[in-house]
Amino acid sequence: MTAGFDELIRVPLPVLAGWLLSADAEPGSLDAQQWRGLTEVFTAELTAEAARVPPPDWPRLSDAYTRLLDRAQQAAALDRHECAVRRLNLTSALLHTVAPDQHVGLLDPAASVHIFFDAVAMSPADAHRLADAPGTLAVNDMRRLRAVKNLLQPLLAVKPLLDAEAARRLTDWERVYPALP
Repeated sequence: MTAGFDELIRVPLPVLAGWLLSADAEPGSLDAQQWRGLTEVFTAELTAEAARVPPPDWPRLSDAYTRLLDRAQQAAALDRHECAVRRLNLTSALLHTVAPDQHVGLLDPAASVHIFFDAVAMSPADAHRLADAPGTLAVNDMRRLRAVKNLLQPLLAVKPLLDAEAARRLTDWERVYPALP
C-alpha cells in the first residue's frame, strides 16, 4: 500500500500496522513532522482500542509500533530518548487495560526495565546528588533530571507487574524519584 500521510492517519489501526511493517514505510516516505504525527495517531488509536484488540493481533501491533518509532527516529522526528519515553508511557497505559504478555514487547513490563536502563543517562547516585541541590542546579542539569523522571514515572507505574528481580533493580531509582523535579 503506497499511501500519503493524510490517508494513513485515517485508516484503521490494523491497516496502518500493515503499512508500517511493509517495505513502503521507509524513513523518506514521510517528512519528520508527518512521522511525528503518525506516532501520535498510532499511540492514540492503540490506547483507545486496547481493550478490543484480539490477543493474536498484539504481536503485530507491537512490532508495528517498534518500527514506527525506528522510522520516526531515522527521519529525525524523534530522538532516542523521546522514543524510549513514548514506549514506556504507552506500555504503562496499555497495561492498565490489557494483561501483561512477556511475548509482546509493548505488553511486557520486563521489557520496560530494559528500555529504561538503556535510555537513562545517569546513575541513581548522580541523580540524587543533583536533585539534592535544586537551588544551585544549572539549566542543563535540571533538564537531565527531568529526562530521568520522564523515563522513570511510567516504569514505576508498572513496577507491581514486575518479578522480584526486576523490581529490585529499581529500588535505588524509586528512592530518588520523589526528589526529581
